Amino acid sequence: MAAAAASAPRFPLTPLALAFACVGANGLSTIAADTLFVSAFSLGDLSRFLGVAAVVRVVASLAYAAVMDRLAGSDPRRAGAIDGAVVALTAALLAGSALLANSSSPAVIYAVCLAQLVLPPLLPLLAFNATASLLAARHAKRVLPLVGAAATLGSIAVSAASTYLAKAIGMHALFAAGAILCIPAIPMLLRMSAQAEPETGGPPSAVRTGFVSTLRETAGDVAKVPAVRVVVAMGLFGAMIANFVDFSFKAALKASYDREQMAAVLGTFGVVANTAVLAMQILLTGRLVGRVGVGRSMMAGPALVGAAGLASAALPPVAGSGVARLAEFVMRYGLGNSVADLILVPLARGIRTRAKIVVKGSATPIGGLLSAGVLAAFGDAGPGRVAQIALVAGTSVLLVLALREAPRAYAAALAAALSRGRMGEDVSPEAAAL
Repeated sequence: MAAAAASAPRFPLTPLALAFACVGANGLSTIAADTLFVSAFSLGDLSRFLGVAAVVRVVASLAYAAVMDRLAGSDPRRAGAIDGAVVALTAALLAGSALLANSSSPAVIYAVCLAQLVLPPLLPLLAFNATASLLAARHAKRVLPLVGAAATLGSIAVSAASTYLAKAIGMHALFAAGAILCIPAIPMLLRMSAQAEPETGGPPSAVRTGFVSTLRETAGDVAKVPAVRVVVAMGLFGAMIANFVDFSFKAALKASYDREQMAAVLGTFGVVANTAVLAMQILLTGRLVGRVGVGRSMMAGPALVGAAGLASAALPPVAGSGVARLAEFVMRYGLGNSVADLILVPLARGIRTRAKIVVKGSATPIGGLLSAGVLAAFGDAGPGRVAQIALVAGTSVLLVLALREAPRAYAAALAAALSRGRMGEDVSPEAAAL
């Protein structure tokens, strides 16, 4: 593991390029699917689709984690081969979606949108895992923010491109561009997996397991590992907040724009939001984490989102919902995800994989399912604006309360990393805790 840690700084471009490609491909898939669905179906259908989407994401993430546990174990080369196959299948799916995007059949459009929930959302997750396998915990604070910035640049690029492609060519062009971005990610994954080394000396839960054992060990991680509980809270309540602000924003857009205009607005929003994320990652995130610590930084995001939700009541629907959506997006990707990644990096590979892929990849859809049930309870018209604001603010408060454990969770994860030798002896627990 020491060799892999030492080599990580010498190969910074491959993880950055991988993050750009994977996040970009997923972003194009998301913009295209959101535009197609919102323009073709009612708000009631949107509420129900959020629930269906949550179930699909749970099944996909659990199946992926079980395959990785059974076939890859602690061998990064096998993991790289599996991830390469996933990316290749994603490229094929996006290419097929491009052929069907202009269909006039609601059933076909529904199927195309549903298919985007299976493989594309796995791309950022596998990019993170491939990068984390190269890093010792002491390198993570320097490298992961750069990877996050590269991912943000990918989002900015595809958001800007989608604004032009949707108007000039059509929605199918977004899917085709996503498929093209997947192609170079395959050799990147293989190269990074060849540079990584298997972890040794992990706890028993890090060995290869089957699907049922993966679920059992995940439950054990939640009970025994504080950092995993923090990630669960982030995934669960964060997904609920994201769905509430997303529904409000899309409802306002549906009432004001047609399909092509909506795609352009979503693309423009993506450029603005991701530019703000990039500025935050470069100028603020590192300073904030260094000043108040990893654990306390996690609570800043939901606190600000809740405040923005309340403040949005003073603005018109599109502007107000846009402000709340912007605050949630910027805090999630500019601060929350990066800090959550820092908490995960010191964990053993087996626990880290389950925490990122199974726990977070399942807790997030479960939160989406819960929020979809709440939205569906308001009927086909959905909740009114006052109710939307109350849902955002109330869920934000719950997340802040759940994250009070985060500082202690990070300290425990660092202590475990030191006992396994994943951090250099020149880094003390006190210095690392900053």
